[in-house]
Amino acid sequence: EDGEKLFDDEELIDFDSESERCSGVELILLPKDTVGDRYLSGARVYGLKAYPGFFFFPNALSNELQEALALAALDTYCESPHRTNIDAVSPIRQEEEESNGIWDSWRCERDQKTRPQSTNSKRSLRKLSWATLGYHYDWTARAYHEEAKSPMPGELSQLGSHFARIALRLLGEAETSFEATACIVNYYNEKSVMGGHRDDLETVNKPIVSLSIGRPAILLLGGPTLDD
Repeated sequence: EDGEKLFDDEELIDFDSESERCSGVELILLPKDTVGDRYLSGARVYGLKAYPGFFFFPNALSNELQEALALAALDTYCESPHRTNIDAVSPIRQEEEESNGIWDSWRCERDQKTRPQSTNSKRSLRKLSWATLGYHYDWTARAYHEEAKSPMPGELSQLGSHFARIALRLLGEAETSFEATACIVNYYNEKSVMGGHRDDLETVNKPIVSLSIGRPAILLLGGPTLDD
């Protein structure tokens, strides 16, 4: 709170308000055949004139779908054969014998059915930051490798491909058989932040689809340098 602010309040866009009246925001009409789309509970799409190719679908996913994805993220996506940030730490024998999965361990701790889980435990939900599904991202080499992958969940592949195809159509690109084959699930607590970075491996034909569920957050969009 005492540090330098990363943005001015005047630059903050609240997409739940009359966003189409904000300077630099463009309300975009969806293609007619997306009306009644099973993934779009909201009908509006916004673009930012300063960031061509960026599209925002506010409140697009139904509450039921968000709840299902949240449960899968805690119950399935963070378990083998998918990879997480805590996999590099070797579990102690006691954890190997007692662990029934991160979600089950957290539920037992919450319901006080077992002794409280130690904050030093490798399998603690408190230490989970990310999980990779489908092709696993090599953070060191900044690449994807054919030999490093787990099954891509069908629901995530369908969602990613669906929104990517809509975005490509809005850009005037030709129809494509784009298929989402890699996913990173980020887990945040009340103090978590994501540092500034560039996803420069992806291109217009291999776009990034970001699904945000849970509590509201602020997304910062920058440019090629730290001053943008």
